[in-house]
Amino acid sequence: MSAFSLSLTRPRHAASGAALRSFYLNRWFRIAPLLLVLLAVMLLTDQLRESARYGVAETV
Repeated sequence: MSAFSLSLTRPRHAASGAALRSFYLNRWFRIAPLLLVLLAVMLLTDQLRESARYGVAETV
C-alpha cells in the first residue's frame, strides 16, 4: 500500500524538474514535524520523571 501511494505522487514530482529533490523534500516536511514533536515529548517526560534509583555503576 505504501509503495502504491508513493507511486501516485511520481507525476507531480517529475513535473517539478528535480524529481528526487522534490520527493525527498516533500517526505522530510511530512515526517520531520511529528518526529520533532515526539522527540520533544520524550525529552520533557524524561526530565519530569523521578530520578533513577540506581546509578550506572550498580547496573553493570
